[in-house]
Amino acid sequence: MREAQLDDGLVPDISPEYVVFDGGFRDSPEWGSACVIAPWRAYQMNGDRRILVEQYEAMKRYVGYLGTKAKSQILSHGLGDWYDIGPHGLGESQLTSLGLTATGVYFQDIDILRRIAVMIGKDEDARFYAKLADEVRNAFNSAFFHAEQNQYDRNSQTGNAMPLFLGLVAPDRRAAVFDNLVGDVRKSGNRVTSGDVGFYYLIQALLNGGRSDVLYDMLCQTNGPGYMYQLRMNATSLTEAWDTNPVSSQNHCMLGHIEEWFYSGLLGIRPDAPGFQKIVISPQLLGDLTWASGYYHSMHGRIVSEWKRDADRLTMNITIPANTTATVYIPASNEASVTESDKPATLARGVKFLRMEGKNVVYAVGSGVYQFKSSL
Repeated sequence: MREAQLDDGLVPDISPEYVVFDGGFRDSPEWGSACVIAPWRAYQMNGDRRILVEQYEAMKRYVGYLGTKAKSQILSHGLGDWYDIGPHGLGESQLTSLGLTATGVYFQDIDILRRIAVMIGKDEDARFYAKLADEVRNAFNSAFFHAEQNQYDRNSQTGNAMPLFLGLVAPDRRAAVFDNLVGDVRKSGNRVTSGDVGFYYLIQALLNGGRSDVLYDMLCQTNGPGYMYQLRMNATSLTEAWDTNPVSSQNHCMLGHIEEWFYSGLLGIRPDAPGFQKIVISPQLLGDLTWASGYYHSMHGRIVSEWKRDADRLTMNITIPANTTATVYIPASNEASVTESDKPATLARGVKFLRMEGKNVVYAVGSGVYQFKSSL
């Protein structure tokens, strides 16, 4: 992407740019912003700052380019929430304004640059991007937030999920906007309507809001377009369109965002510090699922999360790599029912009780292999 960047700062939608397209197919902020978001995500997963230093100037040039296209800090060009499910044919966003996704990702870029500038000692840049982020946030909410209904734009799944995940919603409005988001999913029969861009933010907003149950119901519904529909249509790879429309690609990874949730939600493996120096294990027990098992190869070693429930008993096997620590959430009816290696968890080596949080007992755990059991 850095090598494909043009003199004016634009990062084209396709890099390398073997074919030069027009309009949104060349310049859509949701695509070009990968030059900012991808290095930041890589840093979060591996903890290596070098990629941020190497890419910093290209990031700055791209965000500067977007600034030249903004009017009163609002961007309104591009493809928007590509392939969302609306009343018309496939293509550009139908349910969400182009300005919401374009300006939302512009804010995301700016906030990432602010964080990086602080990390690498670019104090003047950090102040500039902090001020710019505030300006874009205020413009975004002025343009798209409808205070009377506590909803954004046209009240689409993407329209409400994106500002929730990006921290654009005022603290005193977050609960109401989140309720609108959940309500829209339920009202639509748990069917997804978000497209390629918005579906990622929908997943993250529901996960962060503690409603993986809504997401699970959405994944498993069989009465409309979605993952189960693709399976029913005998798809053997992800298709570009939720309904497997044959005019679109039949081998397209763009709706694969759910794979991250398999790890971060279902297994509950998440970084609590860049590179998984600190780890969170917080599995989600959902629907009629009775078990889940998986692992992630972090920079420090393999992180394992396995759980199985039998009636009202839960067994969790976890592995925390050497030289790391973890905060572990054990679903349980009470702290006294939790054991580790068949003895009270409070007596187990490397395990420290922290608190009760909702229906979870929370422990600080050192590196090692553990088997927790609890009563649900």
